[in-house]
Amino acid sequence: MMKRFLKIVFILNLICFGRVNAQNLYLGNPADGDRMEVTFSNPAMNAFIMDRLNMALTSHQIGVAEGAFAIRSGIIGYHFPWQMRGTSLGIQYLQAGLYSYQDLRVSYGRKVAGNLALGVNLSALGRSFNKDEFYLVDERDPLLQGSMSHWSMSAGLGLAWQPTHQFSLGMSVFNLNMPNQSFGNESLPLPM
Repeated sequence: MMKRFLKIVFILNLICFGRVNAQNLYLGNPADGDRMEVTFSNPAMNAFIMDRLNMALTSHQIGVAEGAFAIRSGIIGYHFPWQMRGTSLGIQYLQAGLYSYQDLRVSYGRKVAGNLALGVNLSALGRSFNKDEFYLVDERDPLLQGSMSHWSMSAGLGLAWQPTHQFSLGMSVFNLNMPNQSFGNESLPLPM
C-alpha cells in the first residue's frame, strides 16, 4: 500500500512541479538554485529551496579497443518541506568500468540575515575498484595488495546571497577535514 502511495506522490510531483535540466559529471554552479545538483554544489542554497525531488541518470557508451566502455553517473536529491526546510539528502555516484565513486550527503542551509544564507554538509565518500574489470592483472600490483574500496567522511561549508530569484551569489568549500582517500597504509588527503 505504501509503495503504491509513494508512486502516486512521485508521479503527481513530476506532473505538477517537474522540469528537465541537463546534468553533467561535475559539481554545479554554487549560486544556481535552479540546478539539480545544487545539493552537491552549495549547502547554503538549501535555505532557498523547499520540497523538491531531483533525480538524474547519465550513461555514456564510449568505444574502446575491444568493446564499449560505459560511464554512468547520477544523482538523487530531496529537499525537505516545512519544518525541515533547508535540509536535504543526496546521493551522487559515478561508475566507470573498473572504478566507482559514491557521495552520500546530508546538508543544511539556513538564512542568517535577510537573503544571506549559510550552509553545512556532511558526506560519506566511497571509492572502489572492481578487480574483475582489470585487464592484464598482475597480482604484485600495489593497488591490488590492499583493500579495493575505501570510505571516509567529509565536511563542507557554503555561503549564498539571493536578493531576487533571478540573481544569486554563492561559494562553497568542500573537504574541510581533508579526508584520507588512500586504499593502503599511506595517507592520501583529498584537497579542499
